[in-house]
Amino acid sequence: MGFRSERVNNICSIFLTGSIDAQVADSVEASFINLLEKERTLLVDCSGMQFLSSSGMRALLVAIKESEKRKAKLFFYGFSEEVAHILEMAGLLKHFNHCATKEEVLKKVS
Repeated sequence: MGFRSERVNNICSIFLTGSIDAQVADSVEASFINLLEKERTLLVDCSGMQFLSSSGMRALLVAIKESEKRKAKLFFYGFSEEVAHILEMAGLLKHFNHCATKEEVLKKVS
C-alpha cells in the first residue's frame, strides 16, 4: 500500500495505491487525520487502489467524519469498478463525495 501526498495551488492531493487492508488501515487513518489538521481541501486519487478491506473502509470513513468535523472538503476519485462495487454492496458509497475523474472533482472544488 502506498499513501503519498503533494500540495499544488493550495490543494492537497493524496494518492492511494495497492491494498488498504488491516495491515495498513491504521496508518492510512493516521495519515488522513494528520493532513486534515492543516489542510482544508483534500483530493484523494484512488485509481491505484486495488483492494479495500473492511478495515480500509473504516479508515476512509473515519477520514470523512474527521473532514466533516473540521469543515474540510474531502473528494475521492478514480475508484476501480471492484472498489466501487465493494463500497456499494456495503451501503457505504453514498457517504463518499466521489467522481470518476480528477477533472470532475476540480470542477466541484472551483
